[in-house]
Amino acid sequence: MEWYEHPCGLRAFAKYGEDDTPAVRQAYFLTQKDPGLCSKLFP
Repeated sequence: MEWYEHPCGLRAFAKYGEDDTPAVRQAYFLTQKDPGLCSKLFP
């Protein structure tokens, strides 16, 4: 995934882009469907 593909933008990608844990992966897929969850799932 590139930074511009992250539904929550560059800040979230910089913080969580290298984190491949199941929780982060699940949060990523949830925010793809509903970007409004970004502030809650990627604080």
